[in-house]
Amino acid sequence: MNEHVVSFFDSVISKQKTADIPIEILLNDIRNGKWAKQILKIRSTADKKERDLLKRKLPASTISCTTNGSHKASDVLRHSGLIQVDIDDIKPRDAYQLKEELSKDPLIHSCFLSPSEKLKGTIKIIPDIKLQALQAESIAKYFQEKYKQVIDLSCKDITRLMFMSFDQDLRINSNSCIY
Repeated sequence: MNEHVVSFFDSVISKQKTADIPIEILLNDIRNGKWAKQILKIRSTADKKERDLLKRKLPASTISCTTNGSHKASDVLRHSGLIQVDIDDIKPRDAYQLKEELSKDPLIHSCFLSPSEKLKGTIKIIPDIKLQALQAESIAKYFQEKYKQVIDLSCKDITRLMFMSFDQDLRINSNSCIY
């Protein structure tokens, strides 16, 4: 199995990474509830401003790369071979249903609920820093055509951070295809 290594940060405001970690470890931590207490507090908070403040304290990871310390583009060391997919314009009950559908797609490496009960995922891509934005745009078209879903194109940024989450039903397909 090809190991996809990403950089991990204590929070989005952290200036230096904590470690480089295989994505499978982070995904298992999300499934096993390592951050469950923080996530459940976010999900039960009605005020959006307060939720956003709580989210900023969550650990995060650069899904598409490892870095030389910070999560600035100038510190990118190596592409991980993954890209993050965010579907933000979805209701929680629809996110659960779409997660089930996505888990059957051979291109989906992982899919799970975000801290706000939206949908997140990872897709294996060609590990080329110069192709990241093009691949992101192509994936956006794929999601629009196949699932009628708009994905957040901010994920074309190789240093885009992904918040850690909690989803006991997180789906992983280690044998997914490269997009």
